[in-house]
Amino acid sequence: MRQKLGTVTLKTHEEMHVYCITAPAEEYTDTLCHFLEHKGTVYFRDIKQRLLGNYASLCIDKYFVGEIDGQIAGQIYYGYPIDGTGIGNFGHVYTEPIHRKKGVTNALMPFVMNDFDKSPARALLCSTGTPWVARFYLGYGFQPVIPGADCGPLALLKNTDKSFDDFAQEHFTPGAKIIVSCGTMKECFDADKMLAFDMERRGIKWLRVGMASCVNDYRNAVFMMEDGKGVIVVAISQTGTMVGWGFFLNTGSVYEKDSKIFDFVIHPNYECQAGEFVRGALKLATEKNIKISFAHCVGTEKKKIDLLATFGFRAVAHIDNYCTVDGKKCNLVILRHDTDANCSQ
Repeated sequence: MRQKLGTVTLKTHEEMHVYCITAPAEEYTDTLCHFLEHKGTVYFRDIKQRLLGNYASLCIDKYFVGEIDGQIAGQIYYGYPIDGTGIGNFGHVYTEPIHRKKGVTNALMPFVMNDFDKSPARALLCSTGTPWVARFYLGYGFQPVIPGADCGPLALLKNTDKSFDDFAQEHFTPGAKIIVSCGTMKECFDADKMLAFDMERRGIKWLRVGMASCVNDYRNAVFMMEDGKGVIVVAISQTGTMVGWGFFLNTGSVYEKDSKIFDFVIHPNYECQAGEFVRGALKLATEKNIKISFAHCVGTEKKKIDLLATFGFRAVAHIDNYCTVDGKKCNLVILRHDTDANCSQ
């Protein structure tokens, strides 16, 4: 759906017409994808599938477009899950080079902010590695997720003067029992933004090593699942918060023909339920007829290795000095799980 929101006059006295493109908008897919094709393969696929409406039953996706003389001059995106936690994603901010320095993004931002204020989304999260871009977003109410940082992950929280720290503490309130289920694109913003940002704020790293490192993020895992390479599992608290996720995926090795790579992360407030998550994940894997799983772990992750051993994983390989973590050489431990092992402990 395409809706005209208004017309603004830029610094150059040119008129720019502002539209909101809400997915599905198949007729706009080629035009907008061409404008954003610089984003790279994964983002390009994401943008295209959202515009085609492939996730319309799961997410609200909006593209705010400024047009000058019928051509796109600039664009801003934001989206959030339907009936979800209210965690939204903000990004794909781009101005055509010939229209830069005209105030295109400044002209589009009020339309985005107004729409966000009326939406059920509670927060918009984004990230930038450029300090001047971060300063621009700060001017619209975003705050650094890492206190004192001049760039990196940013958060715009609605109707609150709380810090991201306070917001995250409430969002990941411990104690609620988790439910393990198959993941979809609906949980993408919770996984790649809210969970990842709070882990970064806490200085906690998800050490995906070996073949597990081929899974860059949740969005990438969804695409692999869509391509028939396996399944994603998510941990949802009884309050509806996504508190962890994992995957059983064929990540590309010729040795994975009849097996999958398993890895997972869970928020520290829910670490005490990591065993419940692994149990539930293995149950889902069995239902998906995944017979053999391998886990690649850093040798220093003793707690994780011991947990996996509890559920039938056994060490089958050990590679010295395989990876570097925080400047130190670490070993790689490869564990194997077979579905005939006892997973009901």
